[in-house]
Amino acid sequence: MQYTREEVEEMRRLMGITDEEPINPAPGIGDVTGEYVLLENIVCRDADGNVREQYPKLYVKKDIERNPDGSFLKVTPYKSAVHFQQQANGLFTPPIGLSCRIAVELYRERADAEIAKILHQYFDYSPQDKDGLGHGWHCHGTLINWARNVIISHPNDSDFPSNGGTSNINAGKRYEISFEREGLQTMSLEDVLKGNNASMKKFVRQFTMLEQPELLVEIGNQFPKKKTAKVWVPGANCKDMRAVWLGCGSNSFILDANDYLYGNDAVRGVSASP
Repeated sequence: MQYTREEVEEMRRLMGITDEEPINPAPGIGDVTGEYVLLENIVCRDADGNVREQYPKLYVKKDIERNPDGSFLKVTPYKSAVHFQQQANGLFTPPIGLSCRIAVELYRERADAEIAKILHQYFDYSPQDKDGLGHGWHCHGTLINWARNVIISHPNDSDFPSNGGTSNINAGKRYEISFEREGLQTMSLEDVLKGNNASMKKFVRQFTMLEQPELLVEIGNQFPKKKTAKVWVPGANCKDMRAVWLGCGSNSFILDANDYLYGNDAVRGVSASP
């Protein structure tokens, strides 16, 4: 719905909003025809309310990247960035917070058959799924430095101690979000949100950049064979750089903060322009 300038000014007056306090339009889905689905007014904030990703328009590819024979393209986190950089068409690997926001917006509009197909790929996109349990791993433009306790979005070459390269990836886009390490443990997302572990709760907010991370629990529950949303972190002694993945495997819908840099699976491209 589009509002006239006069209607917006009246809404500001009724809500007591000053000129210094802009109205943030609600996120939503626009066009779903063609190769992309258009998401509008996408904003990702960390646990302290800082805006980390913001896109008036975000174009999300309906399908994961494919090889010429139709099989899915398997990439490591570094190779995913290089893959899109070489295409030079504006596509990039979304960081985990942005991907969580995308999944939530798709879930809200899952009654649309085209959107439901995209969401289903977080459950399964692969002929490797021989047992029907799902294979929906998605690569992300995020690393976690467990020695410094920081989440790195849009990492650069220097962030990869191994399985990287010299392609100058994500130049000028990198940022960090810090977190407290003490008290972090692998557990179901529902237990995190209902429990008393304050460190885990804040970590989930920093990791997903969602004001309502409980929607990820709902997403897992609506998949075939019902997948428990689970937050996977390393043990307390880990000081490594680790990769981040999201998707179904085995019996869980996993928010994986503990994968190796050589791990490779599918990637979905997004772009701020068509």
